[in-house]
Amino acid sequence: MVTVMIKVVDNFDKKIEKYLSKQRHITNYKLQLASEVLDVEYYDVKFPITSDVLRVHLELSFEKGSFVVTEVWLPVNPKNIFVAHGGGGLAGWVPVHDMYNLLKEGYICAGTDMGTSKGILWGIKNRACHKDFGYRATCHMSKIAKELIKVAYGNQKIFSIFKGGSTGGRQALTVVQRVPKLYDGVLCGAPANLLMSLNNYQLWNYVNCKKGNFSKETATMIQQKASESNLCPEEFVATLNFLTDTQKEKLLNIYKGPEGTYCGMPMGSETEVCGLDYLSQAESNPHNSSFVWTFGKDFDPFTYDFKKDYKKMTKTLSGYMNADKTNLTPFFKKGSKLMIVAGTYDCTIPYQKTVEYTKEVAEKSKFVCDNLKLFVVPMVNHDMAFCRPED
Repeated sequence: MVTVMIKVVDNFDKKIEKYLSKQRHITNYKLQLASEVLDVEYYDVKFPITSDVLRVHLELSFEKGSFVVTEVWLPVNPKNIFVAHGGGGLAGWVPVHDMYNLLKEGYICAGTDMGTSKGILWGIKNRACHKDFGYRATCHMSKIAKELIKVAYGNQKIFSIFKGGSTGGRQALTVVQRVPKLYDGVLCGAPANLLMSLNNYQLWNYVNCKKGNFSKETATMIQQKASESNLCPEEFVATLNFLTDTQKEKLLNIYKGPEGTYCGMPMGSETEVCGLDYLSQAESNPHNSSFVWTFGKDFDPFTYDFKKDYKKMTKTLSGYMNADKTNLTPFFKKGSKLMIVAGTYDCTIPYQKTVEYTKEVAEKSKFVCDNLKLFVVPMVNHDMAFCRPED
């Protein structure tokens, strides 16, 4: 990929406004041509800038119950690389700080709040919100950003990249699967693409940790021993004489995972984000949205049936939320690159499932060759960093 500097066409801001005025899903938009400070008032943030940029703020609605916020930032004299940045968790905000870091590097950039800025309760029995969060906000952000880029820069060659981890990793695989022609490269870290079974695993860990009540000191002792052990989970747990019988039972449950739906927590990751002590002290399950959306605001994790209720949640949401397609031939056929990264100490999204998914992609997709790369990084947790887009 050869990086060059490009320029906007004449009167590009007026041409963009004309284009936006004709788009039926856009309920509100604002253009801001900034020279010194990018004032992102929607998030009460002011970013200093060294070159002119047109900020395009969009509010969209695809049907009743749908509300999506998207930002596209178009520098006047950028590198010929467009980078869309994914979100995290339940999203609910455009990742403006990540976009600003891209802007400082000279990239054209975009992001979306995924349709959840109104909060978790907005999604209760709201199929429009489920669609937005699952795929629609991300795919439409990608399409409209590409159209705005074409209006702003004409027919100059511009490389398109999607970059995201966790929820952003699911977004990354969503665009590969649903809009494969839009991106030349995708950087995907710790993807939450098997969201229903992942949520089942995360709730399983929360319930078992609350019953085990692991302290920070206890979790640290377990982690230190686990990182040095070659034993299977059953044999390893039996050696932990400083645990109560209840803690041993719950820890073994956590290592095994919810039966038949997901893997267990990787040994050695016990003190990382969403580890034993974190979940033991958490007031509520940090990944509760799918359960609240399915069962209502009074959802009780301790009465949840990990088989029966899991099937109900999957039936309700999986068609929108999972990015589980493994035949990615349309994406690879045009030479686009997919890089997936996972850390072995990630207990939020275990690397085992990412490895399994990547293997299935390699088996079921044509034109994979050098277009698919998986990096499993030892002793790295959920807060991993990506390489620069042009690398």
